[in-house]
Amino acid sequence: MTEFLVGMDVGQQRDFTAIAVVQAGQPEIEYQLRHLERIPLHTPVPKVVERVVQLLRTPPLWGRSTLVVDATGAGLPVIDLLKNAGTYPVAISITSGKHASHAGGSSYRVPKRELVRSLVALLESGRLQSALGLSFGKEFIDELLAFKMRINRRTSRTTYESGEAAVHDDLVLAVSLACWYGEHGSGARMFNPAAAEHLN
Repeated sequence: MTEFLVGMDVGQQRDFTAIAVVQAGQPEIEYQLRHLERIPLHTPVPKVVERVVQLLRTPPLWGRSTLVVDATGAGLPVIDLLKNAGTYPVAISITSGKHASHAGGSSYRVPKRELVRSLVALLESGRLQSALGLSFGKEFIDELLAFKMRINRRTSRTTYESGEAAVHDDLVLAVSLACWYGEHGSGARMFNPAAAEHLN
């Protein structure tokens, strides 16, 4: 049974890659944010993959976690490398559409606004709580506070993004990916420890 949801927002040249670990299904707290991290800018992709696999091999995540990865843009080649490294990532392509859809296998297409709305709903209801003293906890809160809904007057479409140029949204998206899958996904395969032995 999956007990930990590991969300990964794949950054590009100017954006951080962020990782969030959410523990799910506890008796008292339905979701608890246990870990946040940002991988330094300009880290080579193989090193990013190595870090993720290292994290998944760490107790208590070992064999008890589902990896949920942003498959948009730079995320696709990262997902291929993660599969080669023995993981079975759930791929979520972030869209500007109105509805989430299952794209077959462990792939989904999910509007950004739905990802963020799911996260906000869990926080507001108290179903998601954060561990005390979390690294990058302040940055996560800053990102949440900076997120704004924007309405395109021509198309009437709403988008959700950071309203401040200096504030990233990588941590919010990493947590959102994990939480959305916890609420709406199904059938994920967990990390396969044996298949990653060659990375030692």
